[in-house]
Amino acid sequence: MTNITDSTTYYEVNNASEAERIIRDMMYNKDQMNNSYMKDTEHGKNKGKQLAWESLIREQLTVLEEYKK
Repeated sequence: MTNITDSTTYYEVNNASEAERIIRDMMYNKDQMNNSYMKDTEHGKNKGKQLAWESLIREQLTVLEEYKK
Protein backbone atom coordinates (compact mmCIF):
# COMPACT_ATOMS: atom_id res chain seq x y z
CA MET A 1 0.00 0.00 0.00
CA THR A 2 1.26 3.46 -0.90
CA ASN A 3 1.79 5.86 1.95
CA ILE A 4 0.09 9.12 1.00
CA THR A 5 1.46 12.07 2.92
CA ASP A 6 0.54 14.91 0.56
CA SER A 7 -3.01 16.07 1.37
CA THR A 8 -3.68 17.02 -2.26
CA THR A 9 -2.67 13.56 -3.45
CA TYR A 10 -4.71 11.96 -0.67
CA TYR A 11 -7.74 14.03 -1.71
CA GLU A 12 -7.33 13.10 -5.40
CA VAL A 13 -6.94 9.38 -4.63
CA ASN A 14 -10.01 9.34 -2.40
CA ASN A 15 -12.09 11.28 -4.88
CA ALA A 16 -11.00 9.01 -7.72
CA SER A 17 -12.10 6.03 -5.67
CA GLU A 18 -15.42 7.69 -4.88
CA ALA A 19 -15.92 8.65 -8.52
CA GLU A 20 -15.15 5.11 -9.62
CA ARG A 21 -17.66 3.75 -7.09
CA ILE A 22 -20.34 6.14 -8.35
CA ILE A 23 -19.64 5.17 -11.97
CA ARG A 24 -19.76 1.44 -11.11
CA ASP A 25 -23.09 1.98 -9.31
CA MET A 26 -24.50 3.90 -12.26
CA MET A 27 -23.39 1.22 -14.73
CA TYR A 28 -24.88 -1.51 -12.53
CA ASN A 29 -28.19 0.37 -12.30
CA LYS A 30 -28.20 0.91 -16.07
CA ASP A 31 -27.64 -2.80 -16.65
CA GLN A 32 -30.40 -3.72 -14.19
CA MET A 33 -32.84 -1.35 -15.88
CA ASN A 34 -31.88 -2.64 -19.32
CA ASN A 35 -32.40 -6.24 -18.18
CA SER A 36 -35.82 -5.33 -16.76
CA TYR A 37 -36.75 -3.59 -19.99
CA MET A 38 -35.67 -6.53 -22.15
CA LYS A 39 -37.55 -9.05 -20.01
CA ASP A 40 -40.66 -6.88 -19.61
CA THR A 41 -40.98 -5.96 -23.28
CA GLU A 42 -39.73 -9.28 -24.66
CA HIS A 43 -36.88 -7.43 -26.36
CA GLY A 44 -39.23 -4.73 -27.63
CA LYS A 45 -41.76 -7.15 -29.14
CA ASN A 46 -44.52 -6.46 -26.60
CA LYS A 47 -45.86 -3.13 -27.90
CA GLY A 48 -48.01 -2.39 -24.84
CA LYS A 49 -45.08 -2.83 -22.47
CA GLN A 50 -42.86 -0.91 -24.90
CA LEU A 51 -45.21 2.08 -24.72
CA ALA A 52 -45.23 1.90 -20.92
CA TRP A 53 -41.43 1.94 -20.86
CA GLU A 54 -41.32 4.87 -23.27
CA SER A 55 -43.66 6.76 -20.95
CA LEU A 56 -41.51 5.92 -17.91
CA ILE A 57 -38.37 7.11 -19.68
CA ARG A 58 -40.06 10.35 -20.78
CA GLU A 59 -41.05 10.99 -17.15
CA GLN A 60 -37.51 10.35 -15.95
CA LEU A 61 -36.05 12.64 -18.61
CA THR A 62 -38.48 15.38 -17.56
CA VAL A 63 -37.27 15.08 -13.96
CA LEU A 64 -33.65 15.31 -15.13
CA GLU A 65 -34.34 18.32 -17.37
CA GLU A 66 -33.57 20.71 -14.49
CA TYR A 67 -29.94 19.48 -14.49
CA LYS A 68 -29.46 20.35 -18.15
CA LYS A 69 -27.18 23.30 -18.70
